[in-house]
Amino acid sequence: MPRRILQVLDISLSYWEQGQGEKSLLLLHGSNQSLETFSLQFASPLLSEYQIIALDLPGHGQSSPLANPSMLEMSSIISEFVRQKMTRPFIIVGFSLGGHIALGLMANGIKPLGLVLLSTPPAAKPINMPEMFQVTGPMGLLYKDTLTAEEVTTLAQAFYRGIDSVAQEVTDIKAVAPSFKQRFPITLMNGEHIDEQEFVKTVKIPVLVATAQFDAFVHNQQILMHLPHQALHKNYSSGHNLHRESAKDFNADLAAFASTIF
Repeated sequence: MPRRILQVLDISLSYWEQGQGEKSLLLLHGSNQSLETFSLQFASPLLSEYQIIALDLPGHGQSSPLANPSMLEMSSIISEFVRQKMTRPFIIVGFSLGGHIALGLMANGIKPLGLVLLSTPPAAKPINMPEMFQVTGPMGLLYKDTLTAEEVTTLAQAFYRGIDSVAQEVTDIKAVAPSFKQRFPITLMNGEHIDEQEFVKTVKIPVLVATAQFDAFVHNQQILMHLPHQALHKNYSSGHNLHRESAKDFNADLAAFASTIF
C-alpha cells in the first residue's frame, strides 16, 4: 500500500488512510510486521463505510526508529499521531504489540469509543515473559540481532497455521530496525510499560478480544484470565495473525462489533 508521512516530534511515522466515512478505525500492527498486515481489512467490503487508518510502528515498515523503543515511548509518540489524525469518532484495533500500544494510548488519555485486542496478553509489572509468551518457540527469533534467510522464513511462517505464502511477512521482518530488536526486550525487563493487567480492570468502553487457537507466540489462557469485565471474546482457528488467516470471520466480527458502537 502507498504511504504518507507525518512528522511527530522528531519521528517520521509512515501511515495509510482510506475511506471518507464519518467513523474511523485505527489499526496498530504487531512486532516485526507493518501496516501491510492489514491489507485484507482495507480491502473488505464489510468495512468500507469506515475511514481506516493504519501506521507503521516506530522502527517498522517505513517509520523511523526510536532511540529507546519502549512501549511507553511508542505510546507517547503514537498518542500525538492520534491527536493530529484521528478527528472522527474511532475504534482502536491493536494486534499483538499493537494491542499493548493501544492500552498505552488509553493510559495517555486517548479516548476511543471501542477497543479490539488481537493476540494481546496483558503485561504485569514487573513483566513475566514466560507467563505471557511461548518463549521456547519462534518468539526468540523476533528479537534476534541477525537472522539467516532460513530463520526469516521460519519466523514468517510461524505467524500462521496453514499459510505458505509469506512474502510480505519476510519483507516486513527484514525492514525492522536493528535498534528496535536490540533495545525493546531490555525496556520490557526494565519495566518501561504500564501495568496492563491492572489497567484493563479500569476499561469501561466496549472491548472485543480475539485469540488464535493455534497461536505459536502467546499463551491464550493469560489473555482470558485478564479480560475486561465487559469484553466480548472470539476465538479463531488460525495462527497468530488471525486477522489474515481468518480474515473473513474476523472482518465480519469487527464490522458487527463496530455497528454496536457507532
